[in-house]
Amino acid sequence: MDKKIPSPKEEAIQLKQKLIHYKAELSHSQQKLKQYERLLQIEKENTLFWRNKHSETLFSTEKEAEIEELEQEVNSLKNALTEQQMIMEQLQKKLARREPLKEEVIVEKIVEKPVEVIVEKIVEKPVEVIVEKIVEKPVEKIIEKPVERFSKLDFVCYFTYSIVNSSSEDDEMIIVGNAMLKNQTTASLHEPTICLKISPPLSGQLSGKIMEQNELAAKASEFQLQVSPSNWRYSIANWTEKVRSDGEYWLTPVKATSIPANSFLSFDSFQISIPLTKDLSSFMVEGYVYTKEWKEGIPFLNKIMINFSN
Repeated sequence: MDKKIPSPKEEAIQLKQKLIHYKAELSHSQQKLKQYERLLQIEKENTLFWRNKHSETLFSTEKEAEIEELEQEVNSLKNALTEQQMIMEQLQKKLARREPLKEEVIVEKIVEKPVEVIVEKIVEKPVEVIVEKIVEKPVEKIIEKPVERFSKLDFVCYFTYSIVNSSSEDDEMIIVGNAMLKNQTTASLHEPTICLKISPPLSGQLSGKIMEQNELAAKASEFQLQVSPSNWRYSIANWTEKVRSDGEYWLTPVKATSIPANSFLSFDSFQISIPLTKDLSSFMVEGYVYTKEWKEGIPFLNKIMINFSN
């Protein structure tokens, strides 16, 4: 069953909901940042007090290590806060400029030329013909034409995701997310393909509703490709080599060959497992979308970024 195409009003509501979500995340991050800044200030004051009182005997390397750890945590929160602010600003701009497509029209006024009507009047006695010319007034007509939208700004692509924090005993972190593609142009976009790039390469492993060529062949022969519309496939045959060398996963929807105007396509519920090692200081996922109309690619509005405190 195909996904229900949301109306422009529903899309606006969805964007508003996302804004509310990011505002809540932003507020939470700000509060957490303030909390860590207060703890950092307290630890600095305590360390300064003991250093002044017992500069030689009670100088604690543990205190300095704790301060350094807190500073790293504060920097990480600042980075997360900056990212949330960028996402919220971008969504606010999109929401501010988006209006239902059916309400966007160009109004044209057409003035038709005067119409001349020739009327013959015949009088029998005496016989005479009177010719009258009647000129009607100009006619004005108002015509509304829909606005044609076909800009990269109207193809809105972004990540929604959550991070499953690991416990002290776990050796990996999990990211669960969705890649959302919204076609807000007035034309269909054909042959959609996405590229999810993990940096550094091999620092995480992507999994989800992805089928390989041998699975597709089996499904096609047995069930005439009875697969879910949400399934995707690898776009290139040597995809494992591309992942190892560049950290890039190239994916194409199995069934959807185009994204109609004012509709969306999504790569739902993907997971990225990140082994936690001492060498890993940061992790990032970037998204790009390609279509037949825009072969040069369009970057996603946001990125998935994590900074680790080693």
